[in-house]
Order: sequence, then structure tokens, then C-alpha cells
Amino acid sequence: MRKSKVISAKKFVIGTANFNMKYGLNNKKNFFKKKTINKILNIAKKNKIFYLDTARTYNNVEKVLGNFNLDKFKIITKIKNIKLNKNIYNFIQNDILKSIYDLRIKNFYGLLIHNPNDLRKKRGKEIYNCLLNLKRKGLIKKIGYSINSPNDLNYLYKKFKPDLIQTPLNVFDQRIIHSGWIKKLKKDKVEIHARSIFLQGLLLRRRGNLPKQFYKFKNTFDKWYKWLDKNNSSALNACLNFVCSKNEIKKIIFGIDNTKQLNDILSIKKNNFLNYTNLYSNNTNLIMPNKWRIK
Repeated sequence: MRKSKVISAKKFVIGTANFNMKYGLNNKKNFFKKKTINKILNIAKKNKIFYLDTARTYNNVEKVLGNFNLDKFKIITKIKNIKLNKNIYNFIQNDILKSIYDLRIKNFYGLLIHNPNDLRKKRGKEIYNCLLNLKRKGLIKKIGYSINSPNDLNYLYKKFKPDLIQTPLNVFDQRIIHSGWIKKLKKDKVEIHARSIFLQGLLLRRRGNLPKQFYKFKNTFDKWYKWLDKNNSSALNACLNFVCSKNEIKKIIFGIDNTKQLNDILSIKKNNFLNYTNLYSNNTNLIMPNKWRIK
């Protein structure tokens, strides 16, 4: 009998939001020790994970990362809180130059608008043109935006063609697939990075360990837990295999709380025979974390 292969780590991008701040439902710590970050980066390199996802707003995480040799890594950053009452070009360029300085790198692989609504404002075209200029200068290889919903693309895509987008995608949130946008983006050679693959850790919660504010979604989670039992699958296995099964996805972003979690992810076996169709939820109060009221 042929042994199952582990999922290729080449698609993986390590999210750094919780390296220096609390992020997601499962993260109890406020920061990682340098020793832990060093171990994570070494494990990543050993397993051919050469992409990191960060942002200047992640509580000085860029300065923390700048203490390490990042030569082998391609880094994607995001910009938000753009000051529309100032010279936009100077504001964005200065922000990027500060990030490059803090990280001690030469340029970014990707620069994304963190809040796509910034492009809907009156000065949206100026913001987009600024990104294009930074790309021409060689400070950025690819530009784009991080979307919250495929509806963002309905408005932005024709006006502001991206090289790269980040989109939520998980077993509950399959909107990018059902909307048809995943195929459109792939056809147009736009690089698609999936984020929120664990729904900020919610999908990894054990039965009976859901935060109270999610009790109202009991039926959805019951179906999820029954599906896991029926398929003899762990939640981690199912979440990873679901996203990896989508050939349109170029990269998969995830956060970790420790080195054990990273090693657990790297040990997941590939399984092409799981059917996730019936797990889809269209309840935006569940699948969109920005609508949660975290207590």
C-alpha cells in the first residue's frame, strides 16, 4: 500500500501578526521570545517555507523580525490607516521605506492595501498610482489588496487591477469559490493567497470548547464535528487539505502560537478524497471575524 505524502510546504506563508501581539481566538500570549522566532524561521527554511506575511500595524513586529537574517525570505506587507489629508505618495513611500529599514531588507515581494475600502474613497486612484510607482522603483514586486469578501472585487477589480490578492478561504467560508472569482483571478494570472484558513483558530476548537458568542451557530458546528468523525479526520487535517485542494491558490497563510503547531502542520498528510461541499456557510456573522464581538 502506497504511503500518503505530506502536504508540500512550498505553498505556505507564515503570518507574523501574533509574533508581537495577541491575534486570533487561540493566542493567549502577547509576544514571542526571540528564541522562539529564531526556531520558527529555522524550521521554515529547512522545510522550504520562504514567505512571511506582516504589516506595519502589527505592534512593531517588523522591528522584531529585523533582528533576524531574512535574506532567504520573501515578505508581504500591508498598509492601512492611510492619511487622506496628507500627500498620499509621500505618506505611503515613507511608510514602506521605514518598514524596509526596520526589516533590513532590500524590497518587498508584495504590498497590499489592508482595507480595500481605502480604494473606494475619492483619492483611491492616487493610492493605486502610488503603489504602481513604488513597483516601478523596485521597492515592491507585486501590488494588490486584502479582501474581506468577493464583493470587494466586484467594485475594485476593473479599476484597480491587482497582481496579488489575499482572500479568506476555509471550509465554512467558500465565497471566493462559489462567486466564481477564484477561476476569474486564476485565468487573469492574479496570484491568490488564502488567509483565515482556520477562521482565526475557531475551526480548530474542540467540541464543547467554543466561546459563548458562537453558541448560536451550534448547528453549523455540530455538522462540522460530525463530518470530522465520519471522515476520521482531525480539524487541522481537514482545514489544510481543503485549501490545498484548490489549485488556483498560490500561497496559504497561517499563524502559529509555537513551534509545535508549525511541526504539526508540516506533518499533515495529503488527502484528495474529502468532500467539503456541505460545510459551506453563508452566514457572514460567523465567517467574517470583523463582525465578531470578542469578549
